Parts: sequence; C-alpha cells; structure tokens
Amino acid sequence: MSALPSRRPPEARIIDEASSFANGRLGVGYDPMRGLRAVGIGLLHLPPVTLLFIGTTATDWLAFGVFYVLVLFALGAGLHRYFAHGAFTASRPMQLVLAALAGAFFADPIRFAGSHRLHHRWADTPRDFHGPARGWWFSWIGHHLEDGYSDSELLAAARDLAQRPELIWLHRYSYVSGTGAAALTWLLGGYGVFAAGYCLAWCLVGIHGGSAVNYFCHKSGRRRFETPDRSTNNTFLGFVLFGEGWHNNHHRFPGAARAGVRWYELDLLFYMLRVLTRVGLISSLRDIPETHAAGESRGQGEASQGKSDRGESSGRGSHGWGAVEAQAKPWLKSGVMKAGSKTYGGPPTI
Repeated sequence: MSALPSRRPPEARIIDEASSFANGRLGVGYDPMRGLRAVGIGLLHLPPVTLLFIGTTATDWLAFGVFYVLVLFALGAGLHRYFAHGAFTASRPMQLVLAALAGAFFADPIRFAGSHRLHHRWADTPRDFHGPARGWWFSWIGHHLEDGYSDSELLAAARDLAQRPELIWLHRYSYVSGTGAAALTWLLGGYGVFAAGYCLAWCLVGIHGGSAVNYFCHKSGRRRFETPDRSTNNTFLGFVLFGEGWHNNHHRFPGAARAGVRWYELDLLFYMLRVLTRVGLISSLRDIPETHAAGESRGQGEASQGKSDRGESSGRGSHGWGAVEAQAKPWLKSGVMKAGSKTYGGPPTI
C-alpha cells in the first residue's frame, strides 16, 4: 500500500520556490544580487558628489529634507520596528504600503527581517555578521553585499513574512521597485532633486546611518541595561536617526516600538507611529512600561559603561538571550496572526 502524499501548506511551497530562485544552480548560499548591489551602491553615491561642482538650489535641499524623513521612516519604522520586530499591528493593505515604501529605497523586508533577527540572536558572537567583530569595512559596507547568511536561512528566520506572495515578489525583485522610484524622482523633480533628495538621503540613512549603528553601537558608548551583547546607546546617532541610536535600549526591549527610554532620549520615529495609531492606520503599538524600564535601569547605567568601554560582554551564560526574552514576555506579545487573518501583527521578537 503506497503512502499518501503529504499535504503541505501553500506558504511552504512559496518559501521553497523563493529559496530555489535565490540559490538557483549556483549552490546554496550564493547570492546572485551581490554584484548588482555593489554596483548600485557605488552608482548612487556619484550624483551627490556631482553637486559639489554643479551647485544646488533651495528646492534641492527641501527635497533632501523630505527624502531624509521618508527613508528614515521606511527603514527605521517600517523595516526595523515592524517587519523585523512586530512592534505594532497593521492591516494587510497598510503592510503593503510599508513594504512598497521600503522597496522604493531598494529594501527587501524579508531579507532585512531575516538577517536582523539573526543579528539579535547571535549579537556580538562569531555568528553575528553585522557587528564590528569582523572589522570596520565589513561592518560598514561588506554586510550590505554579503550578510553571511544563505537565502534559506533568511527565509527560515522570516518565515512569517515569506507567506506573503507580495513580499516574496519584493524579495526577488527589490531592485525593480528601487530603480523605478529613483527614475521617477529624476523624471518629476529633475537631476538636482534626484541627486540631493533621493540619492543623498538614501546614502546617508540606508547605507551609512545603519552601518554607523552596527559599528559604533556595538563598539563603545553608554550601556543602560545589562544585555547579553555589547550594544550601547549613542546620543548623536539617537538624534540624527530619529531614535535608532538608542541601541542598548532596543536590544533590551527589541519588540517595543519605542527605543528612547528616558525623556531626553528623543525618538521621533515612535512619535510618528503614535500619530499613525491615532488616525487608525496602525494599532497595538507596543511600548516599554515606564516603571519597568526606569526601575531596571536605575542601578545599571553608570556601572555598565565601563564594561562597554573595555569591550567586555555581559555574557550569555549568566544573562542569556532566553532570560531577556522571558522577562519581556509579560508585556511584549508577539501579535502574530495566521496568513489568512485580516490583520497582521508582525513577527515575534527573537
């Protein structure tokens, strides 16, 4: 009697197809987009340089300000806090808007969420491909070209997102949406708006802003919380990146929509998300309980600064990631719903 074929859910087939597409006939782990990303990063750095010779207008700098906020929101609030950490809930149409906005700047929610969750899981260990342990160049530029994980690993880490066909399409063709948005900016705004607005803002935030957090916020700085990694807070990056520089806070409460714990730690991305909650575009915005954060950090911030400056880790044995996750669970719910649900709360925090 022959065995009946196993019934596999549709999302499993989507994930398998996406993995096969990326791995192709070139071996598991090969990323066919690596060369294209290298060329793209290089080319988009050239237009801002030309502005030194041709000059700029007030319109160009206004466009830079607008695009700077757009890129920060797309990558910080959309990619990071929603797709990677599920810090709030969005309807499927709103999720598509967030994905399209990120895709307009060559971002891929599945690739980012997968690699970022793995970064949190292995932060400051040999399996962390984002931190400064592999040197400045790899932490700043190299990981944009090759993040160290195979496509199968990324899809497994972002399995919840890989159930969405539209996100799988963006995973395969993120260069199409980015190229289209860049071309449309040039067509409608002219070269100055394209160079000063789209390219300069994308380079400063998408490449150098995120890389600065990866490097400096795991290299030195102030540690408010004892986390099982070397994450630190950086005041300058906290302000210029609208809250993304409060990195030690984020590693302590990874699923929270707010990274700034104290009143003076400005987190503009969180305030933007609060506005979207008020108008009903998103919901279930996850915050850090004031008593929990203040009470825990009171005796830790100053004492832990020295450990960070000496490059010491708090150690995963005495205060491992499981302990951090367990402490966060009472107030940080994952909010994940099935693929067929009307709303999607983002992935669970890893």
